[in-house]
Amino acid sequence: MEKYVQNDVKKSRKMTALILILLIVIITTVAVVIMTKERETEAVELAIDGSKISEDEFLQAIDTVKYDVTSYFISQYNADIEGDFWTRDYEGDVPCRKLAEAAVEELRYRYAVYAVAEEKGYLERMSYADKQKYLEQLNEERKAAKEAGEVIYGLVEYSMEQYLDYELNQVEEAYCNDSSNADMEVADEEARKYYESNGDMINESGEIIPLDTVRSAVDNEIRQLRYAEMIEERAESLKVEADEEQLFAFIVNHI
Repeated sequence: MEKYVQNDVKKSRKMTALILILLIVIITTVAVVIMTKERETEAVELAIDGSKISEDEFLQAIDTVKYDVTSYFISQYNADIEGDFWTRDYEGDVPCRKLAEAAVEELRYRYAVYAVAEEKGYLERMSYADKQKYLEQLNEERKAAKEAGEVIYGLVEYSMEQYLDYELNQVEEAYCNDSSNADMEVADEEARKYYESNGDMINESGEIIPLDTVRSAVDNEIRQLRYAEMIEERAESLKVEADEEQLFAFIVNHI
């Protein structure tokens, strides 16, 4: 009798152990699946022109275009931007999707500029992480100089958006003023047609300003228009690799 009892106890212990092992396996599997899903939501599945876009870079691009996207929905649909605004459907228009698309287009524009700048030797290629480190160091140096009583020009500290705007503007200026760029040459006839098509330029005395007087400004405007067209074409040619649904989920979790 005792042997049977002992056997039953042993069997019961083995069964309990097996059940515990199965429970541990199930719990571990579920935890791994949940963690994987969370990582998939957190990661940014986006590459432009072969360059992987980091979370910080994507979030910065979102911040850059967020105001314009919000303004669009207010003007177009009189949208209330409180509550679940970003996931609401406005006649097929969903704010978080529009925001993702706008952020990607902003990044395409930047990478088109960087590609041209690198080809022309205006800028060296830097990753977004390198730009962050550089800006942090620059701001620390400017703050130290200010505290030391030195004269500094501009702001003491710059945001990433301000730094990127400065960088992009510098490339445009360099390209438009580069005499080696054939597309920046403006012929006399072209300048005259542009001058005439934009109406007479009047000075403070109400007198018409002749083309010769404003020729430099006219040439600059034509160059800027050509540059914008060139960058737009370049941006459209850049390959974008993205998991759109994942980007939407990422925005919803971070907006």
